[in-house]
Amino acid sequence: MLEEFLNTCSDMTQPQLEAHFNDCSSLFLARLTAWLRITYMFGTCVGIQLQCIGVFINIGASYLTEFLEVGGILTSLEIVNLKSCEEADKSEALRLLTQISKKGRHFKEMICESYGIKVAAECLGRSQLSETQECAQHLLHELSMANPRYQTQVYKALIALLASSSSEAQRLSAYTLRLIQPSIGVVSGSIVDPLLMLLRSLHLDIQREAGLLINDLLEDEEIQQPLLMGLVNLLKVEDVTSKGGGAGRSIVTAQVQQESSAKIIKEIIERHPHLAQKLVEVNVVHQLLYALSNTSYSNSQRQSCAALQALMNELISVRELVQVMIGDTLFEKIIKSSPDAIPEVLSLDDVDILLASRNFKE
Repeated sequence: MLEEFLNTCSDMTQPQLEAHFNDCSSLFLARLTAWLRITYMFGTCVGIQLQCIGVFINIGASYLTEFLEVGGILTSLEIVNLKSCEEADKSEALRLLTQISKKGRHFKEMICESYGIKVAAECLGRSQLSETQECAQHLLHELSMANPRYQTQVYKALIALLASSSSEAQRLSAYTLRLIQPSIGVVSGSIVDPLLMLLRSLHLDIQREAGLLINDLLEDEEIQQPLLMGLVNLLKVEDVTSKGGGAGRSIVTAQVQQESSAKIIKEIIERHPHLAQKLVEVNVVHQLLYALSNTSYSNSQRQSCAALQALMNELISVRELVQVMIGDTLFEKIIKSSPDAIPEVLSLDDVDILLASRNFKE
């Protein structure tokens, strides 16, 4: 019967729906919502019931009011929060809540007052199904828009999710933060550490989202210094790689963070050339030369070489400094070599010079 309703009534107007039910459409909705409240804990046709309710809400505002009056928001949130519910049913509940939130600020506030932000954020962080996580992300995004009373709460929840153990939650939260940051305005300082830690991820899509968000946040002068300093610090890997057995994964993530931070530093120089001097002031030249000596991970060498070349092209003073630090011969190698070829170009003596350059004092 529910499938027939979806097939027959999804595209109807409210007068057409009333005629279809002989002016008893509200009675059918009431029975549908009552059935949902009774059966959702047992997982009986939950998803299709939610879809049918969504049809009613889409057709007329009066149906939405009727659904809310019987605790529809709380029931939907309970479905999302209930561990025994199927992931597909949670996805449908999140879609229904997103549909309700799109009806206006008043409805967004109702969801937030029912702890909707907390429920959606927890679902995003712990769900094992990417579809459910995307539905939770869509709801959080919608709740952050044109909702000044709760916008900051959504913002803080997304920042917290950057440290989630779920790689998909990390990616989606970084992506959503990038979408909503312009409407938030002031950048929270609490975003810096968890955002930079995303650069340790072995997932390239997470690194990409982190890089895009970092570049966007650098438009805010207040956050520039901690972000730039944090990126430069990520070029240091010796404290991790010097550990003994059992540190295998730590070594890998440290190498990855060095590579990804060097890559983002190059992007910053190209997109925000006015920040090149600030990078120099936080010791980026020394750290890039050190990363260039990392013969155990050639990708770090390539990205560090590319970043160093971009910095030298931007600032003549850096070219002169690097030449003094490493000598004319090695300087010519770095200037003239392609970043992709640099691991093969550098000799063992060159690596020793690069390592020693960290102790250079201007």
